[in-house]
Amino acid sequence: MPSAVGYQPTLSTEMGSLQERITSTKEGSITSIQAVYVPADDLTDPAPATTFAHLDATTVLSRGLAAKGIYPAVDPLDSTSTMLQPRIVGEEHYETAQRVKQTLQRYKELQDIIAILGLDELSEDDRLIVARARKIEPVDIGILRIRLNDQWLTMALMGGFARIGNNEITVLVNDAEKGSDIDPQEAQQTLEMAEANLSKAEGKRQTIEANLALRRARTRVEAINMMS
Repeated sequence: MPSAVGYQPTLSTEMGSLQERITSTKEGSITSIQAVYVPADDLTDPAPATTFAHLDATTVLSRGLAAKGIYPAVDPLDSTSTMLQPRIVGEEHYETAQRVKQTLQRYKELQDIIAILGLDELSEDDRLIVARARKIEPVDIGILRIRLNDQWLTMALMGGFARIGNNEITVLVNDAEKGSDIDPQEAQQTLEMAEANLSKAEGKRQTIEANLALRRARTRVEAINMMS
């Protein structure tokens, strides 16, 4: 237990004694799922650091990701698993996971430079890393413009994910529509209906759902407008 002058010197020993009780025997085994409070979001704090040493996997939730509206707000850089080994998940899975983590880690290191100097001051390699890292993150509801066979294609995305491998980017989305395939009249009616539903929403859950529906409706209208 923490005290006015910090943690007790026997913290590690006491934690070890507790965790050793969660073990496998010939009679059976216990699976333990532990919720760990991290003081001031400091993962090096003695309490979480001592606890993590006994766990097979850790899932770290990030306030920063939650603030961006990314759920579940799992930080892939701080989260760990002893199962992430080539002999368990396979070479391809392991190498892909490591490349993604390397890209996200470098992007995290560059964020202060970007905030102060901007993207233009980065090297070509670093700008490529930034572009890849932003595509690795979940794709938000919005417009995507891609060049396909010397033509620009405008699409309305309803949220999803993007993956990178062998210099190839694959966008995985829940729903996507070409701007040219959207009926302008139907899109406008949907937008008006979404605005009306938001004004009538009651409670946090209904408000969140109504806001998402409104964003989707606005995205479809914006995709049409970009085509004109």
